[in-house]
Amino acid sequence: MFGNYIKVALRALKKNKLYALINILGLAVGLAVYVFTTLLATYETTHDTMWENGDRIYTVGATFNPKLQVGISETDGAQHALAPILKNEVPEAEYIARTINRQFLVSIDANNFYETVRFADPELLDIFNLPYLQGGANALDDPSSVILSRSMADKLFGVGVDPLGKSISLNHKDELTVSPC
Repeated sequence: MFGNYIKVALRALKKNKLYALINILGLAVGLAVYVFTTLLATYETTHDTMWENGDRIYTVGATFNPKLQVGISETDGAQHALAPILKNEVPEAEYIARTINRQFLVSIDANNFYETVRFADPELLDIFNLPYLQGGANALDDPSSVILSRSMADKLFGVGVDPLGKSISLNHKDELTVSPC
């Protein structure tokens, strides 16, 4: 019985090719829009729920003047001088942390890697409840200390090696120490 339905459907598709094409394309576009909209709505409602205070964490962005003609209209970053202004002007803000990414030649002994390094204010660890294998939230109080993820520690020092107290050189100039606390 099911085979007969398939035969009738294929014959109808063969007989009315344009009508079938319009229906199939409409169905495909409709399903694609539905899936994309669902993914976007899910992301927008759940992208920061992994953090303990996700409902109280905000990212400051910037909108560019169209007369600048820089090719983009907005960004998720702002000038770093904005943090002290926000601290003085917005008393409701409990913590304010700035981050900046830069590419460096990271050296450990004779091994060299080009890596993106993120510099951050110490308050970043008060905003995000990051899990620590060792050490704690005051690791960024010293400007010459560094925090490594487990995967980055394994890449730089080797799998299973304890990186605490070891030094990392940035561009063969600045020394950073993996801080335990």
